[in-house]
Amino acid sequence: AGIIVVIIGILLYAYKPLMSRFISPAPAKTYTIGILSYPQQNDAVIGFKQSMEKLGYKEGVNVRYDLAKVSVGPTMMNEFSAGAERMINAHEDMIYATFENETAVALAETKKFGSNMPIVFITRFHDPVEYGLINSYKSSGNNATGVATNVSETIGRTLGFLLEIRPDLKKLG
Repeated sequence: AGIIVVIIGILLYAYKPLMSRFISPAPAKTYTIGILSYPQQNDAVIGFKQSMEKLGYKEGVNVRYDLAKVSVGPTMMNEFSAGAERMINAHEDMIYATFENETAVALAETKKFGSNMPIVFITRFHDPVEYGLINSYKSSGNNATGVATNVSETIGRTLGFLLEIRPDLKKLG
């Protein structure tokens, strides 16, 4: 009986490489990421996609992007809501929001539909705690996480640096 088990094991070991030539592996799961952004944020979206590719997520292979088509104007917040609602109802894997207000809309929509869909955001002008996107930096308390930058503070430091290296600076273009 032991010899038969060894022979079967050897046959299975030899059989696997032979069969792999004829049977292609099952495709990897394709993730769908919804993107809420203004048209002017196209560079941020391109950068996000490039970074995702560096992490191994190649568009059309194992990730698909669903970009909400939003036009800047009086209906844009409604368009963001409709885009987030569509993404939630389609059970997409994640929402990427490029600004604070898109994030707030996505949070409101996920709450409205009782969804725990992850939301990844960038804030540029507001502290995400003060703006109400998260409860604290220690724990968001919801389904959102992100990167916070303070552009106003960064600009102030940059201007201070310029004045330090050139005190007679009068005009900045």
